[in-house]
Amino acid sequence: MGVALLAAGPRLISLLTRPFIPKAIFEPSSVGSIGRVSDFGVGMHTQFLQERRICVVRNSERLYVIYARCTHQGCTPDWVAQERKFKCPCHESGFCMGSTFDGDGMNCEGPAPRPLDRAHIALDPSGQVIVDISRLW
Repeated sequence: MGVALLAAGPRLISLLTRPFIPKAIFEPSSVGSIGRVSDFGVGMHTQFLQERRICVVRNSERLYVIYARCTHQGCTPDWVAQERKFKCPCHESGFCMGSTFDGDGMNCEGPAPRPLDRAHIALDPSGQVIVDISRLW
């Protein structure tokens, strides 16, 4: 019996302590600074795509932020620079093409029912661009 108890020891401890360990999922805040407008040249900026699911777009007129969550199944589309398109990797197979979005986030192929969302942005008093992905449009 002592050998069986020793063998079950780590598992038994795990089962007894599990209810006391919080089941938290740590995700980035929905509001955060991404830098100054001058940090972004004209074009698509994808450095925040994997960590925060956002892409910063700057053209000659303005700067805006695309929230990269496919409007079909919620997957994060990849930016394919050679084609200047976002391509959603979800369920792409010979029978069903994943959704495709152009550089402005407009849906152009696949089952996505609408364009990618844009995130609310503002400038703080120090000139930092603040992105709020809880306020999408």
